Amino acid sequence: SNGEIKFEGAWDPYVRDFDPTLNTNFMKDVDAPIFSVLDKHKARGIEENKSSDISTAELSKVWLEHKGVFFQDLKKTIILTDDNGQQWLSLSKYCDTGRKNLDLEKLCVWSWLYAYFMTPDQADEFLNCAEKGLTVISNDIASHHETYTIFNREYPWAPSCKEFDEYAWVNAHLKTGEKETVQVSDYSSFAAFLQRYRGMTEDDENVSYDVELMGEDGDDIFPVSEIKYKEETIQREIEKEVGKILHATTELLWEEEYDASKVEAISRNVPCGKLIETMNLRQMDADGFFYDIEGKLAAFDTTITQNINSVVVRKDILDSFLDQTGLKLVWLVDAEKEIHARDFSTISWSDWEAVFVYEGDHIVGDIHWLPEGNRW
Repeated sequence: SNGEIKFEGAWDPYVRDFDPTLNTNFMKDVDAPIFSVLDKHKARGIEENKSSDISTAELSKVWLEHKGVFFQDLKKTIILTDDNGQQWLSLSKYCDTGRKNLDLEKLCVWSWLYAYFMTPDQADEFLNCAEKGLTVISNDIASHHETYTIFNREYPWAPSCKEFDEYAWVNAHLKTGEKETVQVSDYSSFAAFLQRYRGMTEDDENVSYDVELMGEDGDDIFPVSEIKYKEETIQREIEKEVGKILHATTELLWEEEYDASKVEAISRNVPCGKLIETMNLRQMDADGFFYDIEGKLAAFDTTITQNINSVVVRKDILDSFLDQTGLKLVWLVDAEKEIHARDFSTISWSDWEAVFVYEGDHIVGDIHWLPEGNRW
């Protein structure tokens, strides 16, 4: 009532995060919705896999290149409606058809939805790239904003979070579909040079290149002038820089205690710091559940409620955030269909990608298959 946030249970701001056993008791008092559509989506994908025929190479190819119900209904798992008619948005999320019995069932379909906030112009750039059939997924983008050093209740108000929040902004680059001819240096003669002066041959393995070329007095140890560089012409894909985009979620991971008293890692997926601070969200008794200034549940980690890796945010909260910041919510989707052998190894697979853009009452964009060789 006085505006203070009451921290209870095993959490101590000066010692450690929280006791998972006590935290479980707190969760029982949280009236958080369960989204049955998420479980039904997985179940439909599993049933389709069971009924699929991959007995020949041609039929396997058909299955790999066919969108299927799992990908077809993926957008339906983003805007969610609870039993009270309240709508929610699912942010960064992983889902699959299961991996426990791949030695028998053989088929698996999975998808990662990486949620970002970006400008409308940036959203258009990503959509245009996807519509050209080009890959939008890169190592920088297909990643998580995560930390092992910041405790749940410290985020995002603590001074230690400021630098961490800066890393939530990722420099994005997109392919243009065009190529350029460039001249590059061929350094193969440098390797031969090192081998000769270290008594090695070209057949020697584990060649180390950390050789000092200068003596203590500044004189050359080896005649560097003997190294001959060659120029060769190559074709290189042209990439366009589209600026920084913001991770919509953050993962706070607590793996161990100094005294080895913690048996299993605990993680909390939370909205990004900018969303929490802009909308004045706060956690109360239970970790992983955020409330608005009126004390109404606004966002939570569905890993806690139904073991699905996602963060959901109340639609009206998210809409207000987007209005205030002028940003767009975009999901960059990295997905695969896999065929496995009895030893669980992957025999063949197909890559799929999508750019989904939130438009208030619907989502635009479509998932598409990437022919082999179009991947990063």
